Parts: sequence; structure tokens; C-alpha cells
Amino acid sequence: MQLRIVSKRFFGDYVYRSLWLAAGTLAADFLFLLYNALLYFSAGSSLWYSSQVLWFALLAAGRALLLVLWRRGASGRCICFAISAVLVPLGAEFLVLSYLVYTTDVPMTLNFFYVIVGGVYILIKLAVSLSGKRHYKRVSREGDFLAGKKYLSRAENLFLFNLLFNRLIYYYGWEQDGGLRLSNFLAGCLFGALTLLLALLLFLRGQGGKRLKSCEDFAKIGEIKAKEVDSMAKIQMKTPIVEMDGDEMTRVLWQWIKEDLILPYVDLKTEYYDLGLPERDRTEDAVTVAAAEANRRLGVGVKCATITPNAQRVEEYKLKKMWKSPNGTIRRILDGTVFRAPILAKGITPYIPGWKKPIVLARHAYGDVYAGVETRAAAGDKAYLLVEGENGEVKEKLLIHDFTRGGGIVQSVHNLDASIASFARSCFNYALDLKMPLWFATKDTISKTYDHRFKDIFAEIFEKEYKEKFAAAGIEYMYTLIDDAVARIVRSEGGVLWACKNYDGDVMSDMVATAYGSLGMMTSVLVSPEGNYEFEAAHGTVTRHYYKHLKGEETSTNSVATIFAWTGALAKRGELDGIPALTEFAKKLERATVETIESGEMTGDLVPLFRAEGLQPKKLNSREFLLAVKKRLKA
Repeated sequence: MQLRIVSKRFFGDYVYRSLWLAAGTLAADFLFLLYNALLYFSAGSSLWYSSQVLWFALLAAGRALLLVLWRRGASGRCICFAISAVLVPLGAEFLVLSYLVYTTDVPMTLNFFYVIVGGVYILIKLAVSLSGKRHYKRVSREGDFLAGKKYLSRAENLFLFNLLFNRLIYYYGWEQDGGLRLSNFLAGCLFGALTLLLALLLFLRGQGGKRLKSCEDFAKIGEIKAKEVDSMAKIQMKTPIVEMDGDEMTRVLWQWIKEDLILPYVDLKTEYYDLGLPERDRTEDAVTVAAAEANRRLGVGVKCATITPNAQRVEEYKLKKMWKSPNGTIRRILDGTVFRAPILAKGITPYIPGWKKPIVLARHAYGDVYAGVETRAAAGDKAYLLVEGENGEVKEKLLIHDFTRGGGIVQSVHNLDASIASFARSCFNYALDLKMPLWFATKDTISKTYDHRFKDIFAEIFEKEYKEKFAAAGIEYMYTLIDDAVARIVRSEGGVLWACKNYDGDVMSDMVATAYGSLGMMTSVLVSPEGNYEFEAAHGTVTRHYYKHLKGEETSTNSVATIFAWTGALAKRGELDGIPALTEFAKKLERATVETIESGEMTGDLVPLFRAEGLQPKKLNSREFLLAVKKRLKA
């Protein structure tokens, strides 16, 4: 059965087949290498035969490099540059070989076995190549991988044609006919020039294409025409989802989740943006802005975890500057509210045993320290808060601090009445949707203008627009101080929507997620007043696991929140586009994920938290967990 599924995937999934073909041609390269080495190189026949051995060694190294780069999650641009660098010496050696054949007496024989095997090999490669659509033309990581494979294959075909051509020309008497000898030389130069052209085209491919747009994702490339699961045909989508790729271990999980849990079942359409740190640095963060604008245009986005660089990351990645948080940029453009909720599974006991229901945390996603301005002040400096009118007149000037006694630091933050109002309405509406009481907390006793403005706007909107709706729904709205809210949350049984300002929400959401068990078990969705949605995992890029992964070591990284980011986006896209099958598939995948954990199969971070009578938790590595979810999805 497993062999049948693998066989169907080989013939139906273009990228999957290409990986196997790249590995197969790598093995063939070594066979040709071995053949030439044993028959000619070891015998010391000539420099020409020795060069053939070197050429096949370079080709084998190129294919091995291609597979390693794909395996380690290298970007498409990196793949293009690396393989173009391999093609340059291959083309150069082509020219050197042609010159050697033209200027020296190279002893050759027309080995019919060599001709037949080489010819059949070329024909098979051509047939396989022509059997697939030209997916390598797509501007994406998968397309760049396929282009690298394709160009190496074309270089090999040119080389094999040249070898066969050499032998045929020699057989028909080039020693006596100078014209034939010159024709052979010119043909070799042409093949070498074409190989160098391939290198240039691949380099330009990597240099060009901003990769801000993607035609369709590789759902159609990965199309498994065989009905693998419950005879389920692929679910068709109408409108693309904005797909924002990320960094490090979560980027690796991102690809696996698509390959194992989504592409076999959904005709996935996405508009792809690479928000990995190297691409943000290359585009000077323009890619982040473009992704946010696309999210506004298409309505639904899904984002992988990304690095917000500090000084150490600037040095590690050789960045132009310390770029701002991509989440902050996206939230500023969408002007939304972040809602975070725990993913509950039987057997995963919260660290606070009294929490029986989910605590949903609403985080204002605009302003505060995330859009703050800060600087250092030297001894003797004075810092002021200055407000100017439209014409530049000073309306207010407040002394922040006199640094006479020593230097220090200064920070300013701001917010907008309109943004606070949209935050309030988002929270009230979300509470009504969930039928949950809403608690809002600031520190207005200390911040009598800034925090008090939040309190007043919430109170005004509630009284005018939502008081009766809340009463009809049987839920309440309560304002309290942030420290009191923390105490109430710890003593509660959950079942509350807790609204916080930006910084408070950042801190408290991690606290709530950890108390429920793991940061990997927390959903996050940004909801804008315009009705746009951006789903993501509420955790970082899992740097430590990524470095282990790069060393080839096994990792056990929790991918649940990233799976739920995808399911949230798919479900919302299905809801907005009127595709109930897509929404139902997303819910089915969520159930399969939770049921996998409840059955005792999970990643290492959850094992110490699991308590279920008669069940011993089993630790799975990162990929094994996804495959366990896939197995349950089929059931």
C-alpha cells in the first residue's frame, strides 16, 4: 500500500519526482565518473580523458550541492547563485576540452557501448524532462530549485552530445580532414558558450524577480492526482491567501506543513512573500510593506515566525541596519487588534490548575513602544515633550527630565484616538462573537493622560454602541487596573477575553501561553477594522533547534501553532469565499492535530506536561509529529 502511494506521488507530484530524479542523475554522474576513471584516467591515456573525469566530478558536486541547499531550506535566490557558480567552471572546461581536442593528438576509439549507453541515457532524460510542465519558470523557491536541476541537466546533455560528436568526427577521419577537426572545435566552443549562457541566465534569475509575487503556489506542482485520502479530491480555492514565509526552524516546518498536510488535499493558491531576514535586508524591508498591502487587498494572510534583529543578529546576518519588527510594520499598516487564544488538548494540564476554559488575549497592535522614538541624553542635557501646531507654533512644552546629575535615556510613545476606537470596537465585537465577558486593563492611576484616554474611549463606545448588545448576550464589560486584572486572571477559571495595550499584551500573551503549557500551543490572529485577517503562530523562530537542524541533528519542534495559523487562514478564506469544504478541511486538520496529542504522540516540549491515565506519552521528532497528524487526518 505504501509503495503504491509513493509510486502515485512519484508520477503525480512534479517537485517530489524532481528530487528523486536529481538524486538519480547524481548516481549516474558517479557511474560515468567511475567509468572514465577506471578505463582512461588510471591508465594515464591523456589530459582529455582526465578532464572528462574532472568535469563529471564537478557536475556531481553541483547536483549534491543542489540537494543539500534544498534540504537545508536555502532560499531560491541562494540556490540560483550557487548553481550558476557551478555552471561557470563546467562551461569553461568545455572550452578547454575543445581546445585540447583541436590542438593535440587525442587517441579516441568509437566505443559503441559508450555511444549506446550515453545515447539512451540522454533520451530517457529528455523524455522525463518533456513529461512535466515548465514549473521551473515560476518565481518561487520551488521554481528556482527546478531551474537549477534543469540547467545542470542541460549542461550534462550538452557535454554528452559533445563527447558523442567527438567520437563520430574522429571515426570519420578528422586526422586527414582539417575541416572536420575545425567543425568539431567550433561545435565544442558552441556547447561551452551555451553552458556559460545557462550560468548567466540562472544568475540573472536569482538577481532579478523580487519574489514579491507568485503565480500560484506549488499545489498544482505537488498535485497528487491519485485520491490518497478517503477518495478526497483536492479542494478548489477562488482567492489567494497572502503567504508570508519566515526564518530559521519555523521556515523549515512551514514547508513540511504544506507538503504533508495541505498540498495533498487543497488546490492551494497563495501570493508569496519571503519575509526571511536576508530578503528583508536585500529589499530594505520593502517586502514587508508589500506583504501587508497585499493582505489589505486580498483580506486573508498567513505568516511564518520571523526574526526581529538585535545587535547580535545584525552581525550574524551582516545586515545593513537593525530592521524593525515585521509584525510591527504589518500591524501598523493594517491597524488591527491581535487576538491570541490557547489550543487546549486533553492531557496537557495548565500550570495554573484552576484554568478550565481558554483565556483569549486581545492586544492593541498599534503604537506604544513599537512605534516609539528614543535616544540617549548626556549629562547636562534637558529633555522636553514638545507639541507644535500646524503652523509650527509651540502649543505645549513639558520638561521630561533635567539630566544635570548625569546622562540617561529618553523615550516617547504615541497613539491615535482612531486606532484606540477601532481597537475597542474589535474587542467588543470579538467578545460578542465568542459570547465571552470582556476585561480591559491599563494603569490610568499613574498614566493620567495616556492610559486614561484608552479607558475613556472604551467607556464612551461601550455606553453608546454595545451596552445593550452585551446585556442581550448575557456577558459583561469590566474595566480595571492592569495589576488587578493579572490577579483576577490567575484566580479565574478562564473563559475571559482580556484586552491589553500593545506592550502589556505582548508580555501577558506569552505568560498566558506558557501557563497553559507551551508557546507552541497558542493561536494568533490580527483582525483589522476593515475586516482583514492575518494569522500566525504566537512564538519565535526556534533558533536553537534550527542550529541543530543545520548540523543534521534531530529536533522535536512543536508545530501546532503554525499548523493552526494555516488552518485559521484556510477556514477564513473558505468562509469569505463561500467554500464550506475548505472551512471543514481546516477544522478537520485542527481536530487531527489535537487528537494526535491526546492519543499520546507529541513533541518533546509537551511530554513533561502530559497526564492521561493509561497513556505513556511518546516523543516524536519534528517531521514524525506532522506525519502522525497526517495519518490521523486520513483516518
